[in-house]
Amino acid sequence: IDSTPPPDSARKRKPPKIKPTNELPGDAQSTNKRPTILPPTEVFSGPAPKLPEGWTLKITERRNGKTKGTHDKYWYSPKESKKFRSTTEVNKFLEALKFTSGDEEEAYKAFKANKVFVQVAPVLDGVKD
Repeated sequence: IDSTPPPDSARKRKPPKIKPTNELPGDAQSTNKRPTILPPTEVFSGPAPKLPEGWTLKITERRNGKTKGTHDKYWYSPKESKKFRSTTEVNKFLEALKFTSGDEEEAYKAFKANKVFVQVAPVLDGVKD
């Protein structure tokens, strides 16, 4: 039996011990805090173009994440200041307003319930073109 030790390359080595640290790489050295989330910056606030009087348009710019620099538009109704995120939503709400005689609260409830408003032409009996 050969009693010579195996060469260095054949020996099993223990991995080095690594002491756990709370340090994070980069700018966040020695802190366990999340990065600061910045609120959006208001770019514009004023009357909404192409809408009835009293409507407000607010445009904000995102300041964080992958979509940093993206602008978001929000429309606000004149009386109740209800917030809408697209022109499609605004148009649906305006249609609902027609059927609620301008009552924003009722129109908003109908809008949120996703009710579809269709204007039906009156039917006249016995009349031919």
